[in-house]
Amino acid sequence: MAAPTLEEVMINDLYWFARARALVDNAILSREEAAAKLLSAVGWFWTVYSTVAIVGTAIADTSFSWWVAVALALPAVSLLFAYLLGLRVLMPHDGCFDRQSPTEIEEACNAILGLKKRRLKVAVGATIVAAATVVGAVLAAAVTSPATDQTLSARFRPAGDEGRLVVAARVQAETDVVVSVRPEGTTPEARPVEVIERSSKRGDVRSDVAVPLAGSYEVELEWVDDDLTRSVSKNVPGA
Repeated sequence: MAAPTLEEVMINDLYWFARARALVDNAILSREEAAAKLLSAVGWFWTVYSTVAIVGTAIADTSFSWWVAVALALPAVSLLFAYLLGLRVLMPHDGCFDRQSPTEIEEACNAILGLKKRRLKVAVGATIVAAATVVGAVLAAAVTSPATDQTLSARFRPAGDEGRLVVAARVQAETDVVVSVRPEGTTPEARPVEVIERSSKRGDVRSDVAVPLAGSYEVELEWVDDDLTRSVSKNVPGA
């Protein structure tokens, strides 16, 4: 192998002129390559978002906070815009110049390079915003459980020597709910009237409980949500 010449190892004006020429030659190509990498990043973020969206769809039957819905939907728009802006950088742009005029050729190249720079900056900004929305969606899906409207309504209906207590509630979806009714005047040790109901996909619970006649009733619903026991109660006037 031949030893390098003195010109090849010297860092002088010719060296820097050669470096400048390489930079100019690759100025447009390097920005297009950067745009291609941005598109790959957007594709990766879309994969992450798709997983989060599947989780959001899985819990769609249960109501959740409006800001969670916005956080889950926003990345779809931001990622689409980021992708389109990345493609915009790669779109060809034909400059008008006289092929026999070096000055016009230089001006046309500078104009195309400036256009690519501006479009790339916009695409980078859009990708950063899209990435932030994906992170927001991931956090929303990770730390926010579907909001359950824990509502309870009940009314007493006389039926001869006893009464019927009609109970309607909204709790955790598709779970067993213990409906407990304690008539007024009973001791705390006395066992209340209990029935077990199954909530619907939207968390609705309906129950018609036979109870002894009393002035009022303490109605309580109890269920398990993520290994936590939750309950909601209400005092209902009776006979």
